[in-house]
Amino acid sequence: MNLVNMSERGDRNLILSSLVRPAKRKIDNIQYRGFDISPSDTPQILIKNVFNWYPFCERTEVTGWLVSTLDKKAEGNYLEVELQDHHGSMIAAKKVYLSSKPSPVTFPSSLTNCLTSDQYSLVLRLPNSAVGRVFFIVYKVLERSDILSLCQGRGVEIGPGTNPQVLPSTKIDITYIEQSSPEQWNTLYNDTGKYPVNPKLWSRYQIGEAHSLPVPDGSLDFIFSSHVFEHLANPLGHLQYWHSKLKAGGLILAVVPDVAGCKDYVYRPCPLNNILQEYQQGIMEPNFEHYNRWAKYRAPGQDPKLFYEAKRSIHVHFYTNRNMAELLSYAVEHLGYSWFNIRHTPNHKDFYFVLAKA
Repeated sequence: MNLVNMSERGDRNLILSSLVRPAKRKIDNIQYRGFDISPSDTPQILIKNVFNWYPFCERTEVTGWLVSTLDKKAEGNYLEVELQDHHGSMIAAKKVYLSSKPSPVTFPSSLTNCLTSDQYSLVLRLPNSAVGRVFFIVYKVLERSDILSLCQGRGVEIGPGTNPQVLPSTKIDITYIEQSSPEQWNTLYNDTGKYPVNPKLWSRYQIGEAHSLPVPDGSLDFIFSSHVFEHLANPLGHLQYWHSKLKAGGLILAVVPDVAGCKDYVYRPCPLNNILQEYQQGIMEPNFEHYNRWAKYRAPGQDPKLFYEAKRSIHVHFYTNRNMAELLSYAVEHLGYSWFNIRHTPNHKDFYFVLAKA
């Protein structure tokens, strides 16, 4: 789980003590994000109802978290990791011994004591007996520039809003595809000025949809999107359609939210069978079932029909690197693509994929 993202959003399922401070540090030339933690007799980090959330609903011992000392005197001390019931009683516990090198923080498992998913908390404590602070690592930072550097030649960026990531240059001829003009988008969604605006790029915008790109077949070297793929019904149908727009060897490049790294942790990754069913049905826009699933956690107690009829933008499918690999493998085997790759690190807010046309 991405505790940094939860902290930034003020997520009610995460409780941090005043001795926990957000931090970004380099270790062995690798950039990490996490928290600096000072010793205390009371828990510094608590995650409520931990078995209700992905990935811990799978009872995995792997957290993807690491911990290292910030003071050599602290080496040999330990971080306590406890699973507690709703009474605060310990169900299982582990100690992670500290050193200057990052050590994995694993989930304390019990095969007999946890009978239901409700009301168990995960507690992390650096006891007062420890000397000095530690750096609790949540994730290794992925560099967005790695995937953007592959955007070369003629391409489109789908759904950039008013803040596109692929910028024109002598090597890049880019068109931005949005559902409305940049002027309209800026009025509708950017009334507070949250997003940067560059009117010099507005001439490169064209109105279109992910399943209706206003470009000739076989004309594109790349199709890029960031936090768009999860909004698409029938992702295989979209990949098949995009294939027709690419030149031979053209690339699909996408940044996709990771269920375990963003607010979608309340959902479960979508199985390939569901995605294949949509592909066989040929739908290209979200249906009521998608809205019904989304509303369970995002609008509890409200009628999903209201959001469906308003065509509210929602996350239609939920991805990890694992179910994305299944989906892209299908695209290589059946849809005319030749290879794919995924750049992923545990607990990062999103991951990147590249899919190449044969």
